[in-house]
Amino acid sequence: MSIISLSNLRKTYQIGENVVEAQAGVSLEIEQGEFACITGPSASGKSTLMHIPACLDRASVGAEDTAGPAVAAQ
Repeated sequence: MSIISLSNLRKTYQIGENVVEAQAGVSLEIEQGEFACITGPSASGKSTLMHIPACLDRASVGAEDTAGPAVAAQ
């Protein structure tokens, strides 16, 4: 059973006239009992990736599901 499932996730930010794509088509499944590490250089989108399933930010496009209660309407 997946406790975190992300499918084709995209996150963009508007900065003035520029659109910055922080995540581009990310898909990820973490199963119950698995240990996962998100690594990468500074400003590569690691925190943005983890903020979305933690409900601290919303994806611009894509589907997300967690093993907890549904939060899509919040």
